[in-house]
Amino acid sequence: MTITRKLSPIIGYHGCDREIAEKVLAGEEHLNASKNSYDWLGSGIYYWVDSFARAMDWAESTTRSLNEPYVVGAFLDPGRPGDF
Repeated sequence: MTITRKLSPIIGYHGCDREIAEKVLAGEEHLNASKNSYDWLGSGIYYWVDSFARAMDWAESTTRSLNEPYVVGAFLDPGRPGDF
């Protein structure tokens, strides 16, 4: 018998501009993957796991110009370990 283990969904928070967040929540846009050479883990959409406050701190302190820092929360399904 093979046992398949799957990780439970987690809550992630993404810091961004309020205008972008509202368009994402309305289904008008999607978050864009970051593709900078300095990104911690390569290209992708970065979330702070279980930390709304940390995502807001990032949005407020980023060197990018955000008109109004905001946070989008999402349920993330990490799937099964090794499924990359």
